[in-house]
Amino acid sequence: MKLKWQIGTIALLSLSFPILMWLTLSRLNLSYQQNLLTSGQQQARLIANSVEQYLTDFDNPFTGIVPQMLASPAQLNGISDEWQTLPIYQPDEHIQFRLGRYQQGLYLWVSVQDSSRLNKPNQDRLSIAYGVANNITVKHINRQAEGPVNNRAISPLKAYWHETAHGYTAEIQLPDSQITRLGVVATDANFANHVNHYGHYADNNIQLKAVFQTIQQWHQRLSQITPDNARLVITDKQNRVYYDINKITAQTDSSDWLTNVLYPLIFANNNNGSHHNLDRQIINHSVQGGRISLTLAHPPAHRNLIRTFIQTIGWLFAIALLLLLLFSGYAALLAWRIRRLSRQLRHVLDDSGTIHKQLPSMKAGDEVGDLSRDLHQLLAQIDQYTDYLKQLGSRLSHEMKTPIGIIQSSLDNVNHSILPEAQQGFIERASRANHRLKFILNQLSALSQLQQAINDNERWPFDLNALLSDLLPAYETQQHSIRYQGSQHAVILDGNVDLMAQLLDKVIENAFDFSPPNKAIEVKLSADKNQQNYTLHIRNQGPTIPPEKLSKVFDSLHSYREQKSGHGHLGIGLYVAQLIARFHHADISLNNQSHPDGVVVTLSGSCDNEASLNK
Repeated sequence: MKLKWQIGTIALLSLSFPILMWLTLSRLNLSYQQNLLTSGQQQARLIANSVEQYLTDFDNPFTGIVPQMLASPAQLNGISDEWQTLPIYQPDEHIQFRLGRYQQGLYLWVSVQDSSRLNKPNQDRLSIAYGVANNITVKHINRQAEGPVNNRAISPLKAYWHETAHGYTAEIQLPDSQITRLGVVATDANFANHVNHYGHYADNNIQLKAVFQTIQQWHQRLSQITPDNARLVITDKQNRVYYDINKITAQTDSSDWLTNVLYPLIFANNNNGSHHNLDRQIINHSVQGGRISLTLAHPPAHRNLIRTFIQTIGWLFAIALLLLLLFSGYAALLAWRIRRLSRQLRHVLDDSGTIHKQLPSMKAGDEVGDLSRDLHQLLAQIDQYTDYLKQLGSRLSHEMKTPIGIIQSSLDNVNHSILPEAQQGFIERASRANHRLKFILNQLSALSQLQQAINDNERWPFDLNALLSDLLPAYETQQHSIRYQGSQHAVILDGNVDLMAQLLDKVIENAFDFSPPNKAIEVKLSADKNQQNYTLHIRNQGPTIPPEKLSKVFDSLHSYREQKSGHGHLGIGLYVAQLIARFHHADISLNNQSHPDGVVVTLSGSCDNEASLNK
């Protein structure tokens, strides 16, 4: 696992503390809440039993049309927005109405489905019957055009008529909130043989329906059984409110947005007819003729405890997430520093053979800085040792010139003396060995200065295709021929033509040395379609190289083939070729081939397109 993921995993563990704390405290809070819910359900059950007992002992007061409270006086303007919150009464499929109360006033909204468009008076009309048991008033509102009803015959009612696509609606303000009886009938005269009546109509009469009135005795009884800091609401099956006893004095705190957001997600529940939130719990219970809804406000200490708990958990999570981000950022930074150091180490030795000792984070005071400084010291020692090895050849050559000269002069003096034939053979062998030693020292001296000499050469564009065409015929001998297949276009390189000629000389000389007589050397130069890259193959038949030695063929002072040329050498030809290839920013490789057996040397690199275009 990478370092940044390791640190990231450790950072994730920082979330474990708030999670464990949340689990522990939530269990404690759940147990506390369960006690509150159980207590609330017991209270609701006792109140329901009391209501049932009252209903058994006295007449059922939960009957009749229930006027619902309006937030503001209804505006008689044909717009029904303020009526949408009120429940609907629907005597039949053609008529429906809503009854609302605001302070001491009653408001009635009626909607009738009637497709007729008759304008004759006293045919389509809406009849409203209202009053108390012994005093009933009936008012008829004839169908008219859109607008307020100005007919004095309906006084003291006030009404607004509104035509719809399927009939009409009427908004009516009743004169007295103490009305105990109400009947609504719509008359439709759009029939040839008889007239249809919709609504509260039977036996050719308007049927009056009871209007629910609050009974003060019942209100007092319900107030007595409603607990302090609670609210008791009794409704019918359609949620129309009969009684609403509200003893809740505590106000909901909406300023703590964090608690208001998190609490419903974590603790709120709704099951078994009860609903629970931060401030209160609501328990519903069915009774004869309706149902009760008991709302119990939680104690202030409970609410404060929950808010403190939620805020603490929220801050802990925020701090943990912040730590996670900081850990992740630090892990990414540390991983970047290590990758940067690793990338610099991979390129510490450039193509010219120079060791770059300067590493990143050298001045850092942490462990990465210590590692950079230690590696810097190691590279400095390696650089010193490399310089020593580079100078060793020239130093050794300089130091050995004098003893070799003395040996050569002594051998020359002895050679001019008259010696027995047997001793003369020893003198010749010593002289050959001395010449061989002198050759080795000269090669070592040249090798130590070769790389710097190559890098000091000037660069200019040249055509490799033309260079090969000119040079290759000059290499041919009686024993070896060269078959050249050039590129169709010029292959322009940015480099040194003399060094490239030297590279070709080394490679082809190596191919001649190990190629059987009368076997041609194959040379092929190719470039891609865009003239971006080139590839040069030089093939010769002959013995292959053992696979384990392929990686060392370009090392200096390595020569291991059985066939040798007639001239002595130290195996630096391909090493020189590699240095020249690096000078030209190219790659050189050597691989075995079969059918026929032999070796192929591949030189590949990039063309100089800008020089080609200028040319």
